[in-house]
Amino acid sequence: MQERPDLILCDVMMPELDGYGVLQKLRSYPETEMIPFIFMTAKATKVDMRQGMELGADDYLTKPCTQEELIEEIETRLKKQAALQKSTQDKIEELRSNIALSLPHELRTPLQGIMGFSEFLIYDAEELKPTAGAALPRSEIKEMGEHIKSSGERLYRLIQNFLLYAELELMASNPERLKMLHSHEITTAKLSLQR
Repeated sequence: MQERPDLILCDVMMPELDGYGVLQKLRSYPETEMIPFIFMTAKATKVDMRQGMELGADDYLTKPCTQEELIEEIETRLKKQAALQKSTQDKIEELRSNIALSLPHELRTPLQGIMGFSEFLIYDAEELKPTAGAALPRSEIKEMGEHIKSSGERLYRLIQNFLLYAELELMASNPERLKMLHSHEITTAKLSLQR
């Protein structure tokens, strides 16, 4: 499909492929499955309507219908679709925000342990007295501690960069947050100029 329509109006009785077949095909592709679909037909039996609704039609208009009825139905379906998209976007935004708020703690806590224990290894290796038959010489223990600490510092910088990126993404998708940051920067700049 080259252009994705906002809504599809379809007759039930058509040559070759009837409206039910069209709807079934549209609902089988991810890019068209959520497009609002309204049947227009003179076949208005309960069985026909039920069949259309079971296939995923959003509504059924019986012919003849007035222009006002058609426009009202289209507007109703488009509003419902917009509300659904907004609700989905709000949920995604809430999830993004929750991740951005909890992720820093979840990433930093284990890293603090790694960094702290590497410091102990380095310090203790310097303080150890050489003993005969030791599993590792203290120079190797110190070197291991330094490698752990260096890796932890690299991971810490990576986490900081990722969190900054996540915060920028949140601000880009939330204009209010961007305004707050801009307002905060102006206030901070004014305060630093006054000093």
